[in-house]
Amino acid sequence: MIYLTFTLPILSCMILAAHFSRISNDPLALTCLALPLILLSKKEWIRKIFQVFLVIGGIIWIERTLFLIQMRIKIQQPWIRLTIILGTVSLISFLSAWILNSQRI
Repeated sequence: MIYLTFTLPILSCMILAAHFSRISNDPLALTCLALPLILLSKKEWIRKIFQVFLVIGGIIWIERTLFLIQMRIKIQQPWIRLTIILGTVSLISFLSAWILNSQRI
């Protein structure tokens, strides 16, 4: 059951890695893919570092969403679907950080 707890944070890292890979920032993409391995450690401070990483990831998604909305509005393209999708991705990142705050872990 505890493995299901780690599914969402690992998925958040994979999505963030895909984002960095798309903008050709491969070192950050590889870091995002490797970072969930630190969860194998049972130390509390490592989990807190991972939570901070996930919150920063959520902030990155919010920033990217606002940038793309402005760009879409300028070129008169629809932007509501973009907002829903990237808002959900950001919410998943924040939810992942909250999940790791559980005492069961």
